[in-house]
Amino acid sequence: AASAAAFIDGLDQQRGAAAAREDLEAERAATLELAAVAARHGELERGRDLLVGWIERAPEDPAPLTQLCDLDASIEHWDGVIAAATRLAYVTAGEAQLDAAARAADAATRAGRPADAIPVLEHVHAAQPGVDHVRAKLREYYELGGAHRELAGVLLADAEHGQDPLDRFANYKRAAELLLYQVGDAAAAAIPAERALELNPEDFPVTMLTVDVMLGTGQTEQAGRVLEASIAAQKKRTPELAVLQQRMARIAASTGDRENQLGWLKKAFDVDRKNGEIAYELAQAATEAGDYELALKPLRAISLMEN
Repeated sequence: AASAAAFIDGLDQQRGAAAAREDLEAERAATLELAAVAARHGELERGRDLLVGWIERAPEDPAPLTQLCDLDASIEHWDGVIAAATRLAYVTAGEAQLDAAARAADAATRAGRPADAIPVLEHVHAAQPGVDHVRAKLREYYELGGAHRELAGVLLADAEHGQDPLDRFANYKRAAELLLYQVGDAAAAAIPAERALELNPEDFPVTMLTVDVMLGTGQTEQAGRVLEASIAAQKKRTPELAVLQQRMARIAASTGDRENQLGWLKKAFDVDRKNGEIAYELAQAATEAGDYELALKPLRAISLMEN
């Protein structure tokens, strides 16, 4: 510590002398060493400025970028880590590139902006498509960043190239759900929903997903036929029956038949009084119809639901 000031001054003189004789390698070595020593002895801003200045001169040099990542991480300057690690991922390859992407993703999470990591993860995934954990990380950050259409695209690719039927089914289903319920693109959701149904035609949620896709694409008659057949096959008053009746109510609502909508929703609510979605839709429809006595029943039920 006692000799730090003299050592820093000596490194600075060495750097200046190397610059004067245009010895780039010697100037680079002195600059990086000076930045490291300055940072270690409390001159963080000076150390950072030295690194940033060198990066501006030699943007393809990975060493100062790595050093800047370490410095910014030590002071929890996450924006700086995101920027440096992202740049590092573009100028490196192999394990170094993977490590840079991981650092950028971690910093983006710590900064509370996971979506900032998506571009660098996409770049690294394109450069190294065979690395499974990058693909998994990209899926995770699409989810965290609310990039639902992009996440659906990755899930679809996984489903198309997957070998395990259960995994393919899950990926098709999730992709269809994202496209329909999050993105609001029923037409785009049609193919993954259809593929999921082909893989598991007995799966009730996927059947309902397919019905919702039909409703979203204006195929109300076809959706009605599917629902009527499914309702006829139900032998007991089950939560599944209530969901089928709820979908029939949505068909009635889409055609402006408010009376039938209320009728189906009342049936669905009588079958399953614990379904908050059905209770809400009945309360809403009854309120719009001016039947406040009816609307109070599902509202009371909602107020007692644990969830």
